[in-house]
Amino acid sequence: MDKINQAWGTNVWSHTYHRWDEIVPPMRIGDTYDNGKPVMSGLDMAYRRFQSDSLLNNFKMERNIIRKYDQRPVTTNLMGSQKDLDYFKWAKEMDIASWDNYPSFDTPAGYTAMQHDLMRGVKDQPFMLMEQTPSQQNWQPFNSLKAPNQMRMLSYQAMAHGAKTIQFFQLKQARNGSEKLHSAMISHAESTKTRVFGELKKLGSELNQLPEDLENSRNQSKVGMIFDWNSYWCLEDCMGPTTNLDYVQEVYDYYRAFYNRKVGVDMISKETDLQKYQIVVAPSMYINSPEMTTKIEKFVQNGGIFITDYMSGLADKDDNVYLGGYPGLLKNVLGLKYEETDALPFDQMHDLVSDGKIIGKGGLVCDLIQPQTAESLAHYSDEVFYQKNSVLTKNHFGKGFAYYAGSRLDDQAMDFFMKDILQQAQITPDETKTGVEVVTRTGKTARYTFVINTDSQPRQINNPYPNSKDLLTQTMTTKEIDLKPYDVLILENGL
Repeated sequence: MDKINQAWGTNVWSHTYHRWDEIVPPMRIGDTYDNGKPVMSGLDMAYRRFQSDSLLNNFKMERNIIRKYDQRPVTTNLMGSQKDLDYFKWAKEMDIASWDNYPSFDTPAGYTAMQHDLMRGVKDQPFMLMEQTPSQQNWQPFNSLKAPNQMRMLSYQAMAHGAKTIQFFQLKQARNGSEKLHSAMISHAESTKTRVFGELKKLGSELNQLPEDLENSRNQSKVGMIFDWNSYWCLEDCMGPTTNLDYVQEVYDYYRAFYNRKVGVDMISKETDLQKYQIVVAPSMYINSPEMTTKIEKFVQNGGIFITDYMSGLADKDDNVYLGGYPGLLKNVLGLKYEETDALPFDQMHDLVSDGKIIGKGGLVCDLIQPQTAESLAHYSDEVFYQKNSVLTKNHFGKGFAYYAGSRLDDQAMDFFMKDILQQAQITPDETKTGVEVVTRTGKTARYTFVINTDSQPRQINNPYPNSKDLLTQTMTTKEIDLKPYDVLILENGL
């Protein structure tokens, strides 16, 4: 009982427990605010973990029963960056990760790519695309049709990012129930002559002709991006400094910066070996530990590049803030400290300045950074009283560098930040193929480069591998590639 009181800080607002039956789950009839956020964030974090682990134990029970009679692989449908379950823990108990991909009509292609990479990352293995819809789905405010070839494009995008199977829900459209208007291979028309049936038949024929080496190939990335469900829970459940922080969007800000430059990313957990990457990014990694700090410091000392930002490193697993100034245990590797963070109204952003020039804007929050050993790359403008405080920093630590962003960067500021990072890593970005994904998987006999037009407009790009064979058309390619709307090529090249 004493350990719980200490871990959860129950002395705040006189919540000290004296009996076990005084502890109740966080709920609105108990100690939460009107918005559902908990008064005791340590209790909330413990309950979040308990909830995820309890459901996982139920899965393990069912899996173990099945394995008494059937030794085939066991999986269950995951849902991308869904909040409630820690999928890195779940994936350890699954034979193969599988997930349901249901982007909306306006979901950016990069966001869908990030979700695929996360599902590949939970086991660091190719995954099953368990579900997607042939056309309309059922659960959006309005459910748009997929344009011709869009379903095919989304299928190959999944494969490019690690899918081992391409599957659909549903085979035959239900006549009633909640998903009767969710599209299917065989629709209510009960015809094999529909547009959707024809596209699915073509896709199946193409998939059947692809080499087995491609199915077993792997994505190889120079960048690892930490996705942490504990930070996700704590940042979004707990009070302050802003209600506008969306953890998944914060991660996507950095993912998109690499995605737009055709730099592949692995989504990783805190348990992952960082040494296999050139760059490790930890967006809004609020929950930190001495062990994780040591891991990061060793990575940077050995020549790695570490990137993190606001709200990172502030608290332990029970949401007890580290004392001695922000960002807690990360002060040393980042070479900075700060005592204050400004939170901005939702529509407000501040100019950021480097060498007297505006390099973009920062919003959401603004850390008032005081560099110690770090170099200041940019500071706030004179529109705020903290104009002399840094907002972007770079610290030389051992053989490597640690970067920090004290505000949410707009695209222009992110461009400025990424330019320095990629130059330091000696990674050459490709920013010429807007609207086109270029992703490579490496097999035992060949490399397979997916060139995917994710846009509804035609595109023309320079061929990254001229004179290579497109596996989908079995034709040789030239120096330039003309892509129709939602077009796809898979270029086969030797190792």
